[in-house]
Amino acid sequence: MKESGIKLVVLALALIGSSAASASTTVLNGKGFDIVYTGGTALAAASAAFAAPVFSPLSLSTDGKSVIFDTSALKTSDSDALSELSFSIIADKGYTFSGLSLFATGTYAVTRDKANEAYAGLASSVSINGSSVKPLADSADVTKTLTTGRAENGNWTLKSNYDLSSVSFATASRLDFSSSLLLSSFVNTKGLATINTTDYSLQVATAPVPEPEQWMMMLAGIGMLGTIIGRRSRG
Repeated sequence: MKESGIKLVVLALALIGSSAASASTTVLNGKGFDIVYTGGTALAAASAAFAAPVFSPLSLSTDGKSVIFDTSALKTSDSDALSELSFSIIADKGYTFSGLSLFATGTYAVTRDKANEAYAGLASSVSINGSSVKPLADSADVTKTLTTGRAENGNWTLKSNYDLSSVSFATASRLDFSSSLLLSSFVNTKGLATINTTDYSLQVATAPVPEPEQWMMMLAGIGMLGTIIGRRSRG
C-alpha cells in the first residue's frame, strides 16, 4: 500500500503524543493485578483525517487474566479510524509481572480492482519506573492488497508480546500501558474495501512472589541436591 509507511509514522506519533481529557477513574480487579484507567476518555486524533472514538477497557475475561476492549467503533469503509488507549496496571501484593500479550484480530474485504486496499496497524508501549520496555515480537502492521484479479476477503491478526520477567521489571508494582490501533481502507470509484476488528484484548501474566519461608525451603533443597551429587561423584 502506497500510504502504509506514512500511516505507520502517524500511528507511532499518535501513540507518543496522545493526550487524554480527565474523567472518572475506573478500576478492574484482575487475577493478581488491577487495571486503573480513566473511563470514557476520548484521545486526540493524529490528524483531522482520523476519527478518534471513545476507547477504554470494558471488562475482564472470565478467568480474570485478560482485559477486553470495545471493538464496535473499530471498523471503516473508504476511510481511516484511529483508536487509542492508555492505563496503568498495578500488581496485587504478593504478585509480580511476568509478561503482557496484546492481540488484535479482525476481518477485511476488497473487490477485484487492485487499487482497493485494506490496512491495519498496531503500536503499543509499556513503561515501568520511567523505563520503556520493547516488545519481543511486534507485528507492526499488516497490509491486504488485492493482486489476484478476483475478490478477496479474510482475517487479519496483529500481536505484541512483552517479557517482564527480568529482575528490574519483575520487582515493579506498577506499569503504564498505551496502545494505538489504526484501520484504513481505500476505495476507488468502482470498488469496495472494508476492514473491522472482531477482538482486541491484553493478557496480563503475573506470578506469585515466593515468601521468605519458600525461599529458605528452595535453598535448602538445592543444598541437599548439591550434597547428593557431590557424594555420587566422589563414589
